[in-house]
Amino acid sequence: MAPAQTLVTVCKPGDTVPFVCGTLYPVLSNGDLAAYIEKSNETAPEIDGTWDVEEVQVQNSKTFLQYTNYTGPERKNMPDTTPDDNGWNVWNVGLVWSRQCRKALELAEVFSLSRSIFVGHDK
Repeated sequence: MAPAQTLVTVCKPGDTVPFVCGTLYPVLSNGDLAAYIEKSNETAPEIDGTWDVEEVQVQNSKTFLQYTNYTGPERKNMPDTTPDDNGWNVWNVGLVWSRQCRKALELAEVFSLSRSIFVGHDK
């Protein structure tokens, strides 16, 4: 895949210098992005339910994510008819993290999308 020609930038209120937060690709050679992500099925490793996450606040109102290995009973929040045998087909952290820890969910989504585009295209 050729380097992106269009960079996406954002600038926080009060800042004068924008920073790059992504890129735009006009055409994905293997079809549309949704189909490509589904085909490559590259997901963040923490989304299969083996990890819990908590956003911990430290001084100066900064936070970090603390991941801990889940050791409880098997969890299931997906229908039995969900296809394939990936961990997220049994436990979808998106349903939980969207309410409890949006930052972790956003990072997992960015990982999955990035990995699908930049690693998955070599398959």
